Amino acid sequence: KVFAAVSEPNYAVPWAYKPQDEVVPVRDVRRPRQSFKKVLKEGEDARTGTAFAVAWGKEGKQWLLTNAHVVRHAAVVQVRKRGDHQKFIATVLCVGLDCDLAVLTVSSAKFWEGLPRVVLSVELPKLQDEVTVVGYPIGGDNACVTVGVVSRIDMQRYNVCWSRSLLAIQIDAAINPGNSGGPCFHEESGSVECIGVAFQVLGRDDAENIGYIIPSEVVNHFLVDYVKHKSYTGFGSCGFTIQALENGPMRHALGLKNGESGILVRRVDPSSSAGKVLKKGDIIRKVQGQDIGDDGKVPFRGARNERIDFHYLISKLFIGDTCSFQVLRDKHLLELRMKLSAVRPLVLHDPPDPPKYFVVGGLVFVPLSEPFLMDDFGADFHKQAPIGMIYHWAEGMRQFADHEIIVLSQVLASPLTVGFTDFYNVTLLKFNGQQPKNLEDLIHLVKASKDEYLTFEIERNNSIILPRKEALKQTANILKEALLRFRRRDSAGLEV
Repeated sequence: KVFAAVSEPNYAVPWAYKPQDEVVPVRDVRRPRQSFKKVLKEGEDARTGTAFAVAWGKEGKQWLLTNAHVVRHAAVVQVRKRGDHQKFIATVLCVGLDCDLAVLTVSSAKFWEGLPRVVLSVELPKLQDEVTVVGYPIGGDNACVTVGVVSRIDMQRYNVCWSRSLLAIQIDAAINPGNSGGPCFHEESGSVECIGVAFQVLGRDDAENIGYIIPSEVVNHFLVDYVKHKSYTGFGSCGFTIQALENGPMRHALGLKNGESGILVRRVDPSSSAGKVLKKGDIIRKVQGQDIGDDGKVPFRGARNERIDFHYLISKLFIGDTCSFQVLRDKHLLELRMKLSAVRPLVLHDPPDPPKYFVVGGLVFVPLSEPFLMDDFGADFHKQAPIGMIYHWAEGMRQFADHEIIVLSQVLASPLTVGFTDFYNVTLLKFNGQQPKNLEDLIHLVKASKDEYLTFEIERNNSIILPRKEALKQTANILKEALLRFRRRDSAGLEV
């Protein structure tokens, strides 16, 4: 069992942290947004979860595996073996947010004595295979075992990182808060192997007993990545978006013949490796030698008559691997190869901790991030946040490597900011006629300015103009009135 005392940053109030509570069992299986519900109650800053031991590689490295969301932002992590009373301090070695996995270790040799190691399966289970989930859900302190069957294997959005999808196994065995990080077993020909890690449940009112586990295929990818790079680099990513080509006349107009299929490239991230290989308007016929259907899906598991989103083929690769594409461009067939790079979304799901911010003349600027949206607008931020922010979150692409969207999150009240305090959660477009690349660039532009006024152009054709000398002079007093110690925190976490 895992006990995590969490000191979680508040990205909506970036100079503050949420309260750190006493470690008690709480709900900790997070459910995806939209049709999924979040389980952690607001304000809960202590978590419990489940972990299990794995032996990895020829050296037999001893690690504990759990979910990233159980130990994220943890100030202290403790673990306790089944049937034991003693808790041991654990160290977080690696966290992969987009795959919701974390590797822990315990320095005490006593902890590892008699602790069984779990064998990870190298094969995906079949539909209707019986599975057993083990963990420490709410309702008691002893281990709990539930049984069910595999009902679906498909790409799913993982709750901790809403920006991408990975392979997930749907089961009908009960997964409850506290099961997070627990193993899911399947017995085949007398051999019991772990086929995945419990991590989220479907929370709709019209759905029952729909839980999800992270397949051992994804777990193995995560562990191989960690061993190879001594850190988490991520899964293969596209760097482009597509449009399905299910309309016959449109396929014909674009040069596809009868019986041919493919998908249309509608946008390419210029900061990714795809920006050097693919072009808007390309029609992708094949990925890794697999034909792509007009719906963007490819054959899955051969003879089982299953299909899956083509992103699955790319997600199986590692950063630095080469992915092959067959592309129809200007009605000419091309064979292209692309070396995969890490694609960082414009709106980060894992921004720096502690959060960055900048205060000048009472104006508080922060980078737009998914945690900021969550903290300011709640789990339903996709419905509550301004549409411009949601567009950047859902569709935005970096125009260059360090591109950020800057948000004027609030205006601190003072005589200098009279008439401006109604501006909050609006995007900064320009400062003194220039578009800042990111928050650090804005700080540099403000510090370097010799103009009489500081002019901030924000969305909806609004502007805020402050006298430069007075704004810089009064910033310290405004911070003091607002009980703030620092005017900025940069990407290195330095407060000034």
